Amino acid sequence: MKKGIKYTLWIISVLVVLALAMVAGATGSLMYMKWMGTEHKAEETSAVSEAALPPAATAEETVVYAPEAEPAVEPIAEPVMEPEPVVDPVEAPVAEPEPIAEPEPVVEPVVEPEPVVEPVAEPEPVVEPVVEPEPVVEPVAAPESVVESEPVLEPVVESVPVAAPEPVVQPEPVEAPEPVAEAAPAPAPLIAIVVDDMGVNQRQTKQMLQLQGALTSSFLTYGADLQKLAHQAQNAGHEVILHAAMEPKGPANLAPDTLKISMDEAQIESLFQSMLDKFDGLNIKGVNNHMGSKFTEDAEKLRYVMDMIKAHDMYFMDSKTTAHSQGLTVAAADGVPYVARDVFLDNKDNADYIRRQIAALEKLARRKGYAVAICHPKKQTYAVLKEWLEELPQKDVKLVHLGEIITLANAAK
Repeated sequence: MKKGIKYTLWIISVLVVLALAMVAGATGSLMYMKWMGTEHKAEETSAVSEAALPPAATAEETVVYAPEAEPAVEPIAEPVMEPEPVVDPVEAPVAEPEPIAEPEPVVEPVVEPEPVVEPVAEPEPVVEPVVEPEPVVEPVAAPESVVESEPVLEPVVESVPVAAPEPVVQPEPVEAPEPVAEAAPAPAPLIAIVVDDMGVNQRQTKQMLQLQGALTSSFLTYGADLQKLAHQAQNAGHEVILHAAMEPKGPANLAPDTLKISMDEAQIESLFQSMLDKFDGLNIKGVNNHMGSKFTEDAEKLRYVMDMIKAHDMYFMDSKTTAHSQGLTVAAADGVPYVARDVFLDNKDNADYIRRQIAALEKLARRKGYAVAICHPKKQTYAVLKEWLEELPQKDVKLVHLGEIITLANAAK
């Protein structure tokens, strides 16, 4: 709007300049006409005077009238010397031609442009009301208070807490039956190492008892100081089981306490009970077979042994001295917890061989979740096991008693 006002003032200024130029031109024309009229009148006066005078007196008369012509010159000088008063008479005649040119009426408001300029200055107060629309913008800001109707949204949001059965999401702890997945193997793969033939060679037995950890010591029943050594094994953290001698297929130097297929049920039960009695008070956890490639293939004879094992609430580990052993089948049928040996560590009394067998045992445990190995009280076996037990904390496998693996293996069956 201010731009429009400036544009209007500019047009008015141009019109004023044009009007002043026209007035100046008209004034000059009038002065010129007045001057010409005066000259013409003087000439006429001189002509009349000359005609009226007698010939003889013409020169003198002319001399006499010559000074009188000066007053006629004075009015000519007066308009020249006093142009400003000439402006007054110009105003009246200027008003007369204006009706002739009828655009000139436009000149009249133009003649008074200066007062018009004052109202032009007055539009600035008009501009103030134009600025006042900004308060009109304030009511526009007032709709922001209408935006404050968003508090209306707040109650709507408060209705969302109604959907706050997000605590219902708390049944996620119910999903914590992931511990139920603990029916699967423990966090780390489990390994059980059973040291067979304990109790016969006193020196080697005592050396193996120096290994502190969750080993499983399987004692034969015909060694000296059997109970004393078995107690030492338990004090070293070993689990103690019965290493029951059973008849092999080939010729062998059989121990006095050996279960044979030639025995009947009563003989088997009697001999087996005498074996257990040698560990009285030791809380024997289970049984595994010593040799027995022939006996374990006889399901009927083996069942007599399983009945005794079940009666004493023990488990059975099949040493797998034959691929055709009926041990697991009979144990499962009799409801006896069982497991089979996976790896023999020391078929060769060689440290590198034993290390490779232990590496194979770890690999199998990682794949299967657990693995069971059998070794014997030998010098090289002792040295490698001692080394491995020292490194065990840095490994991703866990050494446990045989009974723990049997519990785990039979829980899924």
